[in-house]
Amino acid sequence: MPTTVEDFIKMLNNYIEDAKILRQIHQNKTFRNKKFNTRHTVITIIISSFLSLLGFRGLESIRQVFNLTKEHQIRALEFVFSILIFLFFILAILKLVFRFEEKYNHHSRSVVILSGFIRDIKDIILMNEFEERQFKNINKEIRERYKMITEILPPSSDKEHRIAKEDYFKKKLEKEKLNKS
Repeated sequence: MPTTVEDFIKMLNNYIEDAKILRQIHQNKTFRNKKFNTRHTVITIIISSFLSLLGFRGLESIRQVFNLTKEHQIRALEFVFSILIFLFFILAILKLVFRFEEKYNHHSRSVVILSGFIRDIKDIILMNEFEERQFKNINKEIRERYKMITEILPPSSDKEHRIAKEDYFKKKLEKEKLNKS
């Protein structure tokens, strides 16, 4: 337990540092899931648009436009149509299984929660209106809030933690370089 204001502020800064690394993990996951969701959506739109075109025009009309008269050409066109329907079905299943948008929203919300926690600790440090007898209560309150936040966050792997730590420290160095110039 800290006994001086300096030690107490150091402890608070450790919470901030940990929360920033957790926030980086969820920023990385947000970005990744948003990218997957966007790609999935674009591919789904392209395939469904092509299927709609084929469906509305009809295979017979498409066959006439491309002058497909031989039996194997007609079968190839029908096969392509069937493959597109199958791909559309697979995309729908993938969306249900991987739920990229839902994951994106969970991680995005985690970033907001962690940012609020960081802001609140910074406010406590900036106010600097606490005495040694308050250290225990403030520490307990922050520790409990930190524990609650980490319990509701989506889980992360050690690899994700390592990558986020590297990303965070890269950002920190870049920020320090910008502040010096």
